[in-house]
Amino acid sequence: MMVEFGKQFKEITGPPRTKFVLEFISEISKIKNPRILDIGCYDGQILKQIKRIWPDADIYGIDINKEAILKAARNGQGKFYVMRAEDLKFPSDYFDFCLALDTLEHVSNIDQSLANIHRVLKKRGRFILSLPLYSILNVLDPGWLEGRHKRFEFVKIKSLLDKHNFEIIKLRKYGAIFHALDLWEYLFFSKIRLTPPKIFNKFLELEGRSGVGWWGIVIKTRKI
Repeated sequence: MMVEFGKQFKEITGPPRTKFVLEFISEISKIKNPRILDIGCYDGQILKQIKRIWPDADIYGIDINKEAILKAARNGQGKFYVMRAEDLKFPSDYFDFCLALDTLEHVSNIDQSLANIHRVLKKRGRFILSLPLYSILNVLDPGWLEGRHKRFEFVKIKSLLDKHNFEIIKLRKYGAIFHALDLWEYLFFSKIRLTPPKIFNKFLELEGRSGVGWWGIVIKTRKI
C-alpha cells in the first residue's frame, strides 16, 4: 500500500528543486510497482525520499562516482550501478520515470545521453530533469567559474528535448541569491571541514516559497 504524498510532504529535505521534483512525480501513486531510474544519483538521497513516500517503487540509480554508488547501495533500498548516461545498460521501454537532476550539464555527449534515456523509458513515460540556466549572473556560480558547469538558455533546452522526442508538460524555475550564497558557503565550510550553519537552509526555503527563480529549471516531460 502506498503512502499518500501529502502526509509526508512537510518532511522533504534537500535542495530547493527537490520539492518540485517530488511534486512532478506524484502521479507515481497511480502506477503499480513503478520503476524509476535516477541518472547521476550520487549517494541516492532523492531516491531514498521517493522510497519513503512510495514504498513499492522499484528504484535504480547510476553515477560515475564509485564511492557515491557504494554509499547509496549501503543506505538505500534499490539497485545502484557505476554507469554513464551515454551508455545505459538497461532494456528498452523499461522505466516509468527517469530523473536527471543537475546531471546533463556534466555529461560528455548530451545527445547520446538523451537518446538513451528515451530508449529506456516506457511509452509515454516521464523524464524529469533539472539544469542550470544561463544568465549574466553565472559569475555567482563557483562551478561555472571553474569550468565545471555548463549553463543553458531555455531555447537550447527545448530544442534538445524536441529533437529527442520529449514533450514538455510542466516546468518550474528555482534559486536566486541565497542559492548562490549557499554554494559559496558550502565550499568555504567544506574546505575547513566544518558543518555549515543551518540558517542558510531557512533562507533557501523562504526563497523557494517566494516563486523567484533564475538559477535553474526543473522540467517534467513525456516521451513521445
